[in-house]
Amino acid sequence: MKKSKAMENNKFLGNANYYLGVKHAYQAKYDSAVFYIDKAILLHQKANCERCLAEDYDFLSLIYTKNNKPKDFEYGFKALKLYEKLRDISGIANTLYHIKKYYGEREDFKKVSEYDNRVMAILKKDENQINKSDKYRYQGDFYLRKNPDSALFFYQKALDEDTKKNTLRNLCIDYYILGELYRDYEVDLDRAEIYYKKSLLYAEKTHKPLVGSILNSLGKTYLVQKKFQKCIDYSNRAKKILSNENDWDSVEVSMLNLYTSYRNIRETDAAFECVEEMFALSDSLYNKKIEAISAELDAKYQNEKNKTEILRLQIRQQKDHTIKWGLTSGLSMLSLLFFFAYRSFKRRKNENRLEKEKLDQKIRHKTKQLTSQALMMMQKNKLLNELLKSLTELKDTEPEARKKISELKRKLKRSLYSEKDWELFRHYFEEINQDFFHQLLRINNKITPSELKLSALIKLRFNIKETASLLNLSPDSVKTARYILRKKLYLNKGENIYEFLNKL
Repeated sequence: MKKSKAMENNKFLGNANYYLGVKHAYQAKYDSAVFYIDKAILLHQKANCERCLAEDYDFLSLIYTKNNKPKDFEYGFKALKLYEKLRDISGIANTLYHIKKYYGEREDFKKVSEYDNRVMAILKKDENQINKSDKYRYQGDFYLRKNPDSALFFYQKALDEDTKKNTLRNLCIDYYILGELYRDYEVDLDRAEIYYKKSLLYAEKTHKPLVGSILNSLGKTYLVQKKFQKCIDYSNRAKKILSNENDWDSVEVSMLNLYTSYRNIRETDAAFECVEEMFALSDSLYNKKIEAISAELDAKYQNEKNKTEILRLQIRQQKDHTIKWGLTSGLSMLSLLFFFAYRSFKRRKNENRLEKEKLDQKIRHKTKQLTSQALMMMQKNKLLNELLKSLTELKDTEPEARKKISELKRKLKRSLYSEKDWELFRHYFEEINQDFFHQLLRINNKITPSELKLSALIKLRFNIKETASLLNLSPDSVKTARYILRKKLYLNKGENIYEFLNKL
């Protein structure tokens, strides 16, 4: 009886902490939100309430993805596992929908499509077990990139449903997405503005994490309408909020809105300040992303390393147990010798397997670091190229302004063609492919440094478009470079260059 009462008490306190966490999260107070949800998890674990834990994990994963923390997947999949165990259809659909969003944040659109299809499969099979407005939102989101008309239809139905029930946070999301659809696809900018402002009204009361994004969208709408001063006002508000939330990707959007508006109203100095700030931000953001991804990979590697160490200790304990058992048994010396020889052989075999696993883990870790470094280089180059293009389009400027533009363009080009990124890339690459470049030069000592870079990218299976982005070349130039490299490697017409390089 006492145990049951204690569990009920823990469940009640856990629920109280969960609701406090939710309240703080919707006020954009993320540190305190995580604190309360973590307390809720501990209490719900004591209460053995799996449904409560599933909700805790799911909401915690949402907080982490908003803050660009790698733990969003960890907690998202924990929630999904519990909902599947409980056979909670609504919980499964909702968690799959959130995991899809996490993949969307990482631009892994293959996974986005996979989870989209899983959600839709549940809707076809068990739609009666899912809240109507959620169901319409899932359907609207499914069609968002495929069929805007269908997306508009389903989000309008979600809005109607949420209006009946007066669910303010859902209304905030409905109006925001409808605003995006009317701006981008219906080209009804006046209606988009109305919907954004309604969404902003609800967000400021109940959903503060969305305020910065809505302000950015309003700024973009005013930019298209050529209402440049309004764009500046809303983009500055967005920039301030998003900077406080460390949402640097969205801050970039605010900066581009500001730069374009200042340029159009011929406030040249303000426009230049925006470009210089974006230039500094691109380097800062690039470094932050590299640090975040490295931290995530290090954590995973450490976790795998810990598992290996636990397995090693288990083997050691098994060995100690075997020795004790052998010393106290009445087996003959010959039997003992034979037994120990066999156990020693098994132990050595297990230890060799563990060493191989550790090596494989290290290689996987380094490969992920290498790929992440390359992807970050691609993102950085894309942003810098966009800035360079915008500067090149500036015409009819004063001589002093042209001088500033030329200086900025030189800075951008220096950053684009910086060897620092490649030095880091080469460091990671050589950690797992130690002899690769030496072997290439032994085949042909006339292979250039640029061709060594190209060889490494081919070995990592980057396609022509990705390689072009990383090397700041056109796709046609990459094709030509690959052709020349084949000649220098003495490859025949039918030989596959990737297979050849992969054997080195």
